Amino acid sequence: MDQKTIEKYLKGTISTREREDVMAWIEKEEKNKKEFLELRKLHDISIWNTEYIPDKKIKRHSTVNVLWRVAAVFLVLLSLGLSYLLVSDKESQMAVKTVTCPQGQRLELVLSDGTKVWLNSNSILSFQNNKKENTRIVELDGEAYFEVTPDKKNPFIVQTEMYDITVLGTSFNVFSYQKSGLFECSLIEGAVSLQDKSQTVDMRLQPNEKVRLSNGTLIRSSIDPDENFLWKVGIYSFKNQPLSDVFAHLSLLHEVSIELKNPQIGAQMCTGKFRNKDGIEHILLTLQKNYQFSFTKEEDTHTYIIY
Repeated sequence: MDQKTIEKYLKGTISTREREDVMAWIEKEEKNKKEFLELRKLHDISIWNTEYIPDKKIKRHSTVNVLWRVAAVFLVLLSLGLSYLLVSDKESQMAVKTVTCPQGQRLELVLSDGTKVWLNSNSILSFQNNKKENTRIVELDGEAYFEVTPDKKNPFIVQTEMYDITVLGTSFNVFSYQKSGLFECSLIEGAVSLQDKSQTVDMRLQPNEKVRLSNGTLIRSSIDPDENFLWKVGIYSFKNQPLSDVFAHLSLLHEVSIELKNPQIGAQMCTGKFRNKDGIEHILLTLQKNYQFSFTKEEDTHTYIIY
């Protein structure tokens, strides 16, 4: 796989066709996956560590010189197998950074204010990487778990397709893949407020509460934090959820299409846990043993038909 294409994937500037090519290359062989993870590690370190270089040590460079220096450091690190990289391009700190977590993977990040973020499979996080700025705003397409560094003067805001979540310092989980019609926000510690884009909704959550969008209405319920966020260690856990919701989650996490032909199948309530690394077909076969349905796969469209 061409390294420039992988870099475009990591920066979030890749086309849909190129993204599919990268994903196919990663899944083809184990050595490809290891190579990709090493490149992603280098890329992420170059993002997260820029603001920790003291200003007095930063020298002014032209854009061309900076690019050549970064490229040279990357080559040295790749040849020696090192895992750390500091990039001192001060002018680039104002740029919006985008981090993409590939299908079947999970990614742990530390933002410039110390906030910890766990990204789930097929999730995208965008933010401004500048510690000196007072705003703490990130954009999420997918699922992420946040442990926010307290700062009463500067609230931390997570913007999603349908809702914005505002916090001061807390631990919470957000599930919001664009165009999926699904939204969930779960609070573990602290307090969060939830607003829609038209500002007609303003809901506050208490610890161990979850709000879920169902048929256009936000529904509040209690949660067991020990069970709800096992995805951080690669386990998909669900309790008393309609099978249709489970299929929808699996579709997003494994980047496949799942078509449910019989609504009665989707209405069945189910509880269970799966390891994401087992793959979509293993999960469907396991569910099939406990719930009455059959499925076929259309290879050309990566679509599973449930009937």
